[in-house]
Amino acid sequence: MLIEQNEKPKSWIKFPEVTVDAWFPVIGCSMEPKIHAGDVIGAARMDSWERIDPDKIYFIITQYDRMIKYLQTDEFDPEILWAVSTNHPRFKIYVGDIVKIYHVVCVRKLV
Repeated sequence: MLIEQNEKPKSWIKFPEVTVDAWFPVIGCSMEPKIHAGDVIGAARMDSWERIDPDKIYFIITQYDRMIKYLQTDEFDPEILWAVSTNHPRFKIYVGDIVKIYHVVCVRKLV
């Protein structure tokens, strides 16, 4: 199976009062009522997930999926993070599966 990965954006979004590394469209409802399908999130790239704050929202890209979740560290296994959302049960993310991680700093609704 061939997975195409394109690092060049097709367009740009700019909100003058917000500084982020990337903007992503939201698909899905797992973070409602805070973030809705159709919203756009502004995110700052993180170089490490060792300092995860369970009260902040993250955009995580793994080898298998992309998701917006709260994250919690596992108290027994440093290779596991727990993905937590408002509408679904929490589940494990293996640290080795994470490709990129962003801290969500802004949510915008486009009309």
